[in-house]
Amino acid sequence: MYVQAQIIFATAIFLITYAVIVSEKIHRTVAALVGAALLALTGIINPEEAVHAIDFNTIGLLVGMMI
Repeated sequence: MYVQAQIIFATAIFLITYAVIVSEKIHRTVAALVGAALLALTGIINPEEAVHAIDFNTIGLLVGMMI
């Protein structure tokens, strides 16, 4: 039951974050960081999993295009 509650809560955070991004009431970067912080602070994703979820190749590509 505990895992199901985490899944429901994570889905709710995702949908709320997505709705805030679509509504453009808050800048999308801030909304994404708040959503990620909520997942980390509630313990749904631990810091190790969060770091492994980052695709550094994509970040490198974006930085390269911005330079």
